[in-house]
Amino acid sequence: MKMKVFITAFIIPLQLILSCILSVPEPATAGELNSLYDTTYKLHLGAFLPRMKTKTAVDPSNPLLPPGDLIDMENDFGLEKDLTLGRLDGYFRLGRRHRIQAGYFTLKRDGSRVINRNITFGDITFPLNATVESEAKNSILEVGYMYSIVQNERFELSGTFGVHWLDVETRLTGDTGGGIVETESASAAGPLPLFGLDVDYALGARWILSFRAMRFAIEIDEYDGSLTDLRASIEYFFLENFGVGLGVNDFDLDVDFDGARLAGELEWGYTGLQVFATLRF
Repeated sequence: MKMKVFITAFIIPLQLILSCILSVPEPATAGELNSLYDTTYKLHLGAFLPRMKTKTAVDPSNPLLPPGDLIDMENDFGLEKDLTLGRLDGYFRLGRRHRIQAGYFTLKRDGSRVINRNITFGDITFPLNATVESEAKNSILEVGYMYSIVQNERFELSGTFGVHWLDVETRLTGDTGGGIVETESASAAGPLPLFGLDVDYALGARWILSFRAMRFAIEIDEYDGSLTDLRASIEYFFLENFGVGLGVNDFDLDVDFDGARLAGELEWGYTGLQVFATLRF
């Protein structure tokens, strides 16, 4: 499965990049379009419409007990799958070939469901037919450095190194038997580095096509997992400094952890459209 993700995240984008390089036309005549590298600031602000997928397991604090159950948070506990969120991202060009990019979005979901099986989450087991209230909070802050490897007025290929700071929290509350209501929660936060490639291609004086593929996998100490972030978008500029865009983003995190304070598994991801306004200077 990891090999399949690797192929999707890198080999296919490389084919796209090579085809773009080979097909880049001669630069536009003077005044037809601003060079891509003439943009110092670029800001995207808009709505993000992801479909979420979340599976999690949290083991009891006593390592002698059986591991926690793998829970599908959307299907088992009724968390919303389809959302509409605000999203902000952009970059600042430090020089012709150097850029710093950043982005942020956050979400909070609540659900309630009568469960159809016994479910162990951490130190609590919720029995069959218990009503369980669920809450999930997730946020992503990303910061990255981009270096332009290939660059002309219409085409820019950049290598990217970035860090995604993920903050994930899950809370379950329900009757554990005999009318006793208990709450169990688990949270994790920390940076995950990513390496990848960015492509920007001006289709004409007003259109820009962009693509990003980022990937990281780790197996060290108590952590074993991978993260893949794929994006594609197209922008249309009504004015020199203002435009609108449409994009798609696929994000996939799969990690097993076995630490002294928290052990379990997390599979979290989303696929969704982004509709945004663009400012550039």
